[in-house]
Amino acid sequence: MKNQKDLMVAMIGTVDQVTFMRMGGIGAWRIIRQEGNVAEQVRTALNDFLEDTSIGIIIIPDEWKNYIHDIAQRISRSKSTVPVIVEIPTLFDQDSGKIKSFYQSYAKKLIGFSIEI
Repeated sequence: MKNQKDLMVAMIGTVDQVTFMRMGGIGAWRIIRQEGNVAEQVRTALNDFLEDTSIGIIIIPDEWKNYIHDIAQRISRSKSTVPVIVEIPTLFDQDSGKIKSFYQSYAKKLIGFSIEI
């Protein structure tokens, strides 16, 4: 396995989610198309990332966590420190202020400056 400082962050998401995270510097990504079997696409992407020893963190929208529950449990039981699967929130109530403030603070943390959404 590579030195932990050499590990990269990967993302499984929609076009918009991946584009946003690419601004933050993720090293690998898979775009999931809404047409077709989303669960199968997500599972395939995750399994591909799990085979890549250069990936230390895999980001996935929380709305897809049920698609990978068994895989995440298997990783957890293995007590492996990498990769870490991080679920990001995507579903908010109708208050657009919460959505806007969340993604502005998230962008600032990732890329070091605020963006207007």
